[in-house]
Amino acid sequence: MLSEIGMDTLRHGEEEQAEFLSGHAAEATLAGLAGTFVFSWTDDWFTRGYQIDDWAFGLTHRDRTPKASYQAVADVFGQPPAKQLQRTPRVSVVVCSYNGGRTLEQCLRSLAELAYPDFEVILVDDGSTDDTPAIAARFPDVRMIRQENQGLSVARNTGLGAATGEIVAYTDANCFADPDWLTLLVHQLETSGATAVGGPNLTPEDGWLAGCVACAPGQPIHVLESDEEAEHIPGCNMAFRREALLAIGSFDPLFRKAGDDVDACWRLREAGYRITFAPGAFVWHHRRQGPRAYLRQQSGYGEAEALLAIRHPERFNILGGAIWRGVMYGAGLTGLRVGAARVHGGVFGQGLFQALYRPAPAHRAMLPSTLEWQMLAVFFAAGSLAGWHTLNETVAMLALTFIVTVLQAVQARPAKRHDGFSARCVIGLLCWYLCPRQPGE
Repeated sequence: MLSEIGMDTLRHGEEEQAEFLSGHAAEATLAGLAGTFVFSWTDDWFTRGYQIDDWAFGLTHRDRTPKASYQAVADVFGQPPAKQLQRTPRVSVVVCSYNGGRTLEQCLRSLAELAYPDFEVILVDDGSTDDTPAIAARFPDVRMIRQENQGLSVARNTGLGAATGEIVAYTDANCFADPDWLTLLVHQLETSGATAVGGPNLTPEDGWLAGCVACAPGQPIHVLESDEEAEHIPGCNMAFRREALLAIGSFDPLFRKAGDDVDACWRLREAGYRITFAPGAFVWHHRRQGPRAYLRQQSGYGEAEALLAIRHPERFNILGGAIWRGVMYGAGLTGLRVGAARVHGGVFGQGLFQALYRPAPAHRAMLPSTLEWQMLAVFFAAGSLAGWHTLNETVAMLALTFIVTVLQAVQARPAKRHDGFSARCVIGLLCWYLCPRQPGE
């Protein structure tokens, strides 16, 4: 996104320019934007053979002496974003780990480097049998709590009970955070007045196989109803006001592997609380390193979805798919896209700020990939072997399943460095094996 705003000191004065530019730079920083330019350096402009003397947009005068805006902008750019916060409430960062030693050290190291003035890190070891305690011992500032394996929700509640912060932030042992992660979460939480906030989780460079897994269905993603209003924030990047989380009864111990974040978000919204989203507050999230680990993860997600359907039957459709009002964002596939993207240019091409419009996923087109469809195909196949005339139906149903799988693999968006025929084959295989249910609309 590119935008341009001017502030001329001949018309607005130096103090107003300084206040405006420093406020703009601070807001751009706290919003998590990639950057912002201050234009221009000096009031000395000369073009087409003429000296420009009726405007003064620079940070310095024509003789290069600094204006008030020079120091104001330097103060913003010369300090970490946390210095721009109006308030810095204490934050407790909770990491729950069960045999997460492979990535735990990287996670804890990133948290130690967070550029936020008042936070603590609590590691809840949920009965790990690997080297988790030894890794935690290398970080004396991390408070470790060791317990018998009781599942993810209980571990998160243990961290919540030990937290001393006004805000409790959660991430996973297979994640590592951006240095400004907490700053941007707190800024969005404070300015929006919401109760909970989440951010994106991005895929680091882990090789082509992990890149394929990142494109397959079932990844932890955020669901947004608007730019700032979230319906769901994933458990690897979420933060809550501690009192509100306690008010809804914390996390439900029924969810041992996954689903606790979805359940908590739904209960918060039912209680009248708001959930917001900070697009710049991201963590890097290691995906499962191969198909076997990925399928084990998806099996756990399937169990969690079944439990969610019991706890929240009104949020599931007749086919067992979750009903979301918002839009799902992320690289993982959520359905087939029917139709090409288009650029809307307005009437006679006069519209401002042209945008690329992509068609929404056509979830009904995913019917041939559902478990119910494939079970019916198996039924027809068995009938054909028993002498029924259902061979054509069986072939047609399996052919449609194959077509949908191929289309999913074609529409996937792996990183260019990993893209290729073999990657598409792996993505297609994962899509077929999962037999995803039809998401609600």
